[in-house]
Amino acid sequence: MDFVTLEDVLDRALPGNEVEVPEWGGKVEVRAITSSELDRVQRLATARSGELNGAKANVIMTILGCVEPRFALVHLDKLMRQPPGPFVRISSAIMELSGMEGEEEEDLGEA
Repeated sequence: MDFVTLEDVLDRALPGNEVEVPEWGGKVEVRAITSSELDRVQRLATARSGELNGAKANVIMTILGCVEPRFALVHLDKLMRQPPGPFVRISSAIMELSGMEGEEEEDLGEA
């Protein structure tokens, strides 16, 4: 296997996929999130006590990684009042596309 170049890394497009969401009556289009977006998820979903709110992290990851429909952080409060199942499924797909597995996935999946 050859060494990658800086251009190979910087010019790489974020992978995407579709996720079935039967609870919503269809599917959504998602993409991988960036490292800065992951940092944003963790900062916004961490309470003052330092504890990560897994349900909130799943919703924020969905907001940031969902291409269609296009959510925004202004929707956070209303989305947090929805059942968690779709957000767990969607955020899991986003984490998989982003190359995250194991403990990180478990931490963000807890409610």
